[in-house]
Amino acid sequence: MTDTAEKKYTSDELKAMLAEQEKLEAIESYTGVSIERIEALPELTELQRKEFLVKLRSRTQFKEEKGAKINENITKLQINAGKKAKIRPCEIVATICGIDGITKDDIGIIQIVDTASFVEILNGKGNQVLKGIQSKTIKGKTRKVFRARREH
Repeated sequence: MTDTAEKKYTSDELKAMLAEQEKLEAIESYTGVSIERIEALPELTELQRKEFLVKLRSRTQFKEEKGAKINENITKLQINAGKKAKIRPCEIVATICGIDGITKDDIGIIQIVDTASFVEILNGKGNQVLKGIQSKTIKGKTRKVFRARREH
């Protein structure tokens, strides 16, 4: 007996198998290379099928985001001065480092856009920098500084 008689395929499955066989033969005749045929994997047993469905329906447990603990101590500040005011990162760093208790290691990423600058303050010193920078000048002017929204 052939494989098709043992497994009892539906007519649609038989049509698909025949079409696939014809395509393979067409490819072989076009390329002149014989394509090795392998047998399909045996069908799943009922027990394997049940185990798969249980695993599929079980709720996945997501791992804690790797950067979540790191981001706890980061405060992002927005300074209302950017490229149009010709602000450079070194001027922002110099101003922030002028605050007592703040070093260059407490300053993270500085992003300068047209009308604003965004500075990440590390090590939980965001409030200290926010209070201290209000009285400092950047490029000769006092600038409005506040906590940035998280989208930036």
